[in-house]
Amino acid sequence: MSLTTQGINNARTIINSIGKAINEPKEDSLKIVDYVMSNEEFRKFTEGTELGKTTLNAWKNVLEDINDICEQLNTLKLTTLDYIEEQEILNNRIEHKPSNFNNKTNHCKHKNNCTLQNICNSNCHAECRRCGKCNELCSKYELDICVKLTKPPYVCNACTSYAQCRKIKYIYIANEAQKKYKATLSSSREGINISEEELQKLDNLISPLIKQGQSIKLIYSNHKKEINCSVRCLYNYIEMGLLSIKNIDLPRKVRYKVRNSNQSTNKKDYSYRIGRTYQDFLNMLSTHSNTHIVEMDTVIGTNEKGKVLLTLLFREFNFMIARLLPDKSSQSVKDELDNIEKIIGTELHKRIFKYILTDNGR
Repeated sequence: MSLTTQGINNARTIINSIGKAINEPKEDSLKIVDYVMSNEEFRKFTEGTELGKTTLNAWKNVLEDINDICEQLNTLKLTTLDYIEEQEILNNRIEHKPSNFNNKTNHCKHKNNCTLQNICNSNCHAECRRCGKCNELCSKYELDICVKLTKPPYVCNACTSYAQCRKIKYIYIANEAQKKYKATLSSSREGINISEEELQKLDNLISPLIKQGQSIKLIYSNHKKEINCSVRCLYNYIEMGLLSIKNIDLPRKVRYKVRNSNQSTNKKDYSYRIGRTYQDFLNMLSTHSNTHIVEMDTVIGTNEKGKVLLTLLFREFNFMIARLLPDKSSQSVKDELDNIEKIIGTELHKRIFKYILTDNGR
């Protein structure tokens, strides 16, 4: 079968268009193939010669292979991004422990069907699941975790049952995750980037020359190949006491006047917190688990000035009392505690209010 010269040129143009489709998106490639199949001149060429049939089949196979590779690459890209996002959330989500509201102190997943008794060996005949010490003493305790936290997005940020849920919660806060990242980045750069052997070799080189009266810059310029750090690092090593020489051995540095800082001299005295931090409180609980704990706080209205409520929560009994104070000052709190001591007596006051947990205030 013979074809016109114009028909052959049209066929060549279309074949070149298929070749360009390799670099085009999948949809564009399919449009080009459809266009080729509907072109009368090219159809005559492919149907009338073995070369035309072979050419068309070869290009169709190439396009199909390329499309399959692109789909696999896109799937791999999405899978990788999903994995990165998943790890970011799992590593930086914040845990919120279950609330003890309405005396719900048992957070075990078996609490509804558990029948264990006397696990504390105190001859108690009540069911242990109703005791506040159950989760601490029971060997079969398993935290009741919401099934939604076992699959994406692994957090409770958008959960519609967040307010009513009494299970453990996880929240992702972008600002807190960024702060954690910056803290990790900063801590990873702490210390010095040099081994003990290299530091000793550096000390053996620099210290004798400085004691001979040479300056740091002179030593550095003469021994650049032997010193694997900057001049600023050398001063830092001396300042940190890592070398056998001290600042007193540097004749120019001891003549520098220390700059006055503009920091405020009216700093608060936090010495009263020594031995009274929250970590100290947790350490105390680890050795005195049966101690009476009273949580104290103040409730302020919309108008921050004026009367406030002093709340005292007795943890062991989940019982709270509130007292009206004229203001939120520390003196008012002290006066009210003294007033309670006068009412119940000093001995009982010492036993009940042996440990008071409160915040730092304002």
